[in-house]
Amino acid sequence: MAATGLSDPDSDHVRHACELALAMVEAMTALNAELGAGFQLRVGVNTGSAVAGVVGTSKFSYDSPSPPASRARSTATTGSKPSAPRT
Repeated sequence: MAATGLSDPDSDHVRHACELALAMVEAMTALNAELGAGFQLRVGVNTGSAVAGVVGTSKFSYDSPSPPASRARSTATTGSKPSAPRT
Protein backbone atom coordinates (compact mmCIF):
# COMPACT_ATOMS: atom_id res chain seq x y z
CA MET A 1 0.00 0.00 0.00
CA ALA A 2 1.26 3.46 -0.85
CA ALA A 3 -0.11 6.92 -0.20
CA THR A 4 0.78 10.36 -1.48
CA GLY A 5 0.28 13.78 0.06
CA LEU A 6 0.07 12.59 3.67
CA SER A 7 2.90 14.31 5.48
CA ASP A 8 3.13 17.24 3.07
CA PRO A 9 -0.09 18.28 1.31
CA ASP A 10 0.27 17.79 -2.44
CA SER A 11 -2.30 19.22 -4.84
CA ASP A 12 -1.00 16.85 -7.53
CA HIS A 13 -1.24 13.68 -5.42
CA VAL A 14 -3.50 11.82 -7.84
CA ARG A 15 -1.04 12.22 -10.73
CA HIS A 16 1.82 11.07 -8.50
CA ALA A 17 -0.14 8.00 -7.38
CA CYS A 18 -0.97 7.11 -10.99
CA GLU A 19 2.64 7.56 -12.09
CA LEU A 20 3.73 5.23 -9.28
CA ALA A 21 1.12 2.65 -10.29
CA LEU A 22 2.25 2.70 -13.91
CA ALA A 23 5.90 2.43 -12.89
CA MET A 24 5.08 -0.58 -10.70
CA VAL A 25 3.33 -2.32 -13.61
CA GLU A 26 6.30 -1.60 -15.90
CA ALA A 27 8.74 -2.90 -13.26
CA MET A 28 6.72 -6.12 -12.85
CA THR A 29 6.66 -6.63 -16.62
CA ALA A 30 10.43 -6.16 -16.78
CA LEU A 31 11.00 -8.51 -13.83
CA ASN A 32 8.84 -11.19 -15.43
CA ALA A 33 10.77 -10.88 -18.70
CA GLU A 34 14.12 -11.06 -16.88
CA LEU A 35 13.20 -14.06 -14.74
CA GLY A 36 10.87 -15.82 -17.14
CA ALA A 37 8.29 -15.60 -14.37
CA GLY A 38 4.57 -14.97 -14.33
CA PHE A 39 4.16 -12.72 -11.31
CA GLN A 40 0.96 -10.70 -11.29
CA LEU A 41 0.32 -7.30 -9.76
CA ARG A 42 -2.94 -5.61 -8.79
CA VAL A 43 -2.92 -1.84 -8.57
CA GLY A 44 -5.77 0.38 -7.44
CA VAL A 45 -5.95 4.13 -6.99
CA ASN A 46 -8.46 5.92 -4.81
CA THR A 47 -8.69 9.40 -3.35
CA GLY A 48 -9.99 10.66 -0.05
CA SER A 49 -9.16 10.24 3.59
CA ALA A 50 -6.88 7.46 4.77
CA VAL A 51 -7.09 5.43 7.95
CA ALA A 52 -4.45 2.79 8.59
CA GLY A 53 -2.18 1.49 11.29
CA VAL A 54 0.37 -1.03 12.46
CA VAL A 55 -0.97 -4.00 14.39
CA GLY A 56 1.11 -6.15 16.74
CA THR A 57 4.13 -5.85 19.00
CA SER A 58 6.44 -8.63 17.80
CA LYS A 59 5.16 -9.51 14.32
CA PHE A 60 3.96 -6.29 12.73
CA SER A 61 1.12 -6.17 10.25
CA TYR A 62 -0.06 -3.09 8.39
CA ASP A 63 -3.77 -2.77 7.81
CA SER A 64 -6.14 -0.29 6.24
CA PRO A 65 -9.54 -1.04 7.72
CA SER A 66 -11.40 1.61 5.72
CA PRO A 67 -14.41 0.40 3.69
CA PRO A 68 -12.92 1.36 0.27
CA ALA A 69 -9.73 -0.63 0.95
CA SER A 70 -11.67 -3.65 2.19
CA ARG A 71 -14.00 -3.50 -0.79
CA ALA A 72 -11.05 -3.23 -3.20
CA ARG A 73 -9.36 -6.28 -1.69
CA SER A 74 -12.52 -8.38 -1.88
CA THR A 75 -13.61 -7.43 -5.40
CA ALA A 76 -10.38 -6.93 -7.35
CA THR A 77 -9.33 -9.36 -10.06
CA THR A 78 -6.00 -9.53 -11.82
CA GLY A 79 -6.02 -7.85 -15.19
CA SER A 80 -9.26 -5.93 -14.67
CA LYS A 81 -9.42 -2.18 -14.82
CA PRO A 82 -12.29 -1.07 -12.57
CA SER A 83 -12.61 2.58 -11.72
CA ALA A 84 -14.15 4.38 -8.79
CA PRO A 85 -16.40 7.35 -9.57
CA ARG A 86 -14.56 9.59 -7.07
CA THR A 87 -11.13 9.02 -8.56
